[in-house]
Amino acid sequence: MSIKLKLITGFIVVALIVAVIGIIGLVNINNMAKSAEFMYQNQTMPVGQLVKLLRVSSGNVSISVT
Repeated sequence: MSIKLKLITGFIVVALIVAVIGIIGLVNINNMAKSAEFMYQNQTMPVGQLVKLLRVSSGNVSISVT
């Protein structure tokens, strides 16, 4: 095997490894985006709804006290 062929083979192997790592990274980024959307929909938005309920409840308490 010539040095030229060994070098080309080595570069191809390294390029394939980099491509696999890149694909794995993109898949994981997509999974993180889905998880972030799920957390926003199921945890952050309900907190805002609770704040609105507390405001309404505290308004009702102040009205009934006066």
